[in-house]
Amino acid sequence: MLDTLDSASATANLGALTFNGGLAFIGGRPDLAAIPGFTISPSIHEVSLGAAYSAGAARDRADLAAMLAGLLELVAGGRLNTRVAETMPLDEVPAAYARLARGHQIGKLVCDVAGSAGA
Repeated sequence: MLDTLDSASATANLGALTFNGGLAFIGGRPDLAAIPGFTISPSIHEVSLGAAYSAGAARDRADLAAMLAGLLELVAGGRLNTRVAETMPLDEVPAAYARLARGHQIGKLVCDVAGSAGA
């Protein structure tokens, strides 16, 4: 699972993991105290791209470039399930954020800026 929101969201997503499930987070670290020890054995991964560029070596940046190339290959080949739940025009984004805030959204919401009025 990839969490891009914040620490509270990453913590809540721990509850969706099965045994040995993985959680990668970008916006904030989950509170591991929220799950009892020795239960689901989660695999937790922090994605810190900024640190790779500000504190990492050239090898770290090369590794990121290789990972991005692999990811783009999956996307181009249609082999990446992005779980897009809905695509909407820009004027529907506020309502979509309200749904996200209620915490019951499954899948990603995508804004089609090119297809929006006035874009």
